[in-house]
Amino acid sequence: IGVAVLVALVLRAFVVEAFKIPSGSMIPTLEVGDHIFVNKFIYGLQIPWTFIKFLQWRQPRRGEVIVFVPPHKENTDFIKRVVATGGDTVKLVRNQVFVNDRPVPRTLLPGPCVYPDAQEGSDHIEPRPCQAFIEEAEGTRYRVIQDANAVPADFGPITVPARHIFAMGDNRDNSQDSRSWGTVALQRIKGKAMIIWWSSGDPDGIRWQRFFGLVHGAPPAKSPLVHLPGVETLGSQPAATAP
Repeated sequence: IGVAVLVALVLRAFVVEAFKIPSGSMIPTLEVGDHIFVNKFIYGLQIPWTFIKFLQWRQPRRGEVIVFVPPHKENTDFIKRVVATGGDTVKLVRNQVFVNDRPVPRTLLPGPCVYPDAQEGSDHIEPRPCQAFIEEAEGTRYRVIQDANAVPADFGPITVPARHIFAMGDNRDNSQDSRSWGTVALQRIKGKAMIIWWSSGDPDGIRWQRFFGLVHGAPPAKSPLVHLPGVETLGSQPAATAP
């Protein structure tokens, strides 16, 4: 038993760790109540309870979803998507992301878009209309959403320092990210999100259709709607399952 416990602790510290999604900042890729496994060795092995890394295989790339400790909250894990890396210049012009003065390719998804908006720790769910887009970064395609009634926002430009990344949530108008608290040093990154191994939450209960979904899987090309059981969503069709 002692050996098994030791092996489990080593795997958790250096190889794979489970995390739970507590907020909607990564909708539609990740929903509140998703439980995911994170690859902890791809960006380098980290000595537990420190920011010291060794045997670094590679650095994070644009478009990857990562778990990290943000610069303003030392004891909290965040999950966001890498938008820019060290040396990149990033800005937003009317919600369009530019990296090194080039717009990140994105395509508006047709059809109705509504997502369940809930404050962290609250049971109240409010349907919020949105627009959904497919974005692409370094060959990775993923969905992002923006509130339908939000005022188009500008940001930057800023240049990402060496050995840092600029991170944003896929729920662009409902995410506290690098636009608020700055860039993230590489040593603060815990790993790359891999797979959803469990998902549950109100009002759905257990979301069987989300089990074993790849976080970096190909996004659906049809309706971006996030289904809200028991809520009328403007005559929309059943949702395409989020990856």
